[in-house]
Amino acid sequence: MGWAYSLDLRERVVAAFDAGDMTDEEVADFFNVGEATVHRWKRLKREKGSLEHKRFGGGKPPRVAPEQYDLVLEIVRKEPDLTVQEVAWKFHRRTGRSVSRTAMGRTLLKLALTRKKELERHRAGNAANPGMAAQIPWAHEEAGPPTARLRRRSWQQHRDDP
Repeated sequence: MGWAYSLDLRERVVAAFDAGDMTDEEVADFFNVGEATVHRWKRLKREKGSLEHKRFGGGKPPRVAPEQYDLVLEIVRKEPDLTVQEVAWKFHRRTGRSVSRTAMGRTLLKLALTRKKELERHRAGNAANPGMAAQIPWAHEEAGPPTARLRRRSWQQHRDDP
């Protein structure tokens, strides 16, 4: 979909037709717009009295409403090792509203809940170049409360497998 024509162009096109010197076809050719566009703008001026373009936008509302974000947070806090699909299933069981994995993933991103990697997974480096391992404190040295973690399951694992 393209952009709306400017209000200035719309007014000049309709004014050129209203002057009575040119037909719809000639006005369309002169301003390099479609003939149907000229008809549409004339009708818009006649019916609405204005040539303002319609607003773009809209779209579908999110499947998980903002009022339900607290419930999603509660589900993840109770079981932080759930996959995104499992969070969606638990949400469905609690609310009766089905949610796709993708929609739940978008909701978790809005809530800043991302899948966390374990610190031990960083590259170890070698003797000459210790890499990131030398800069990262080990898990047993960390202080503070554990963060909510989401884990992914392999496509080979069944949802009921531990």
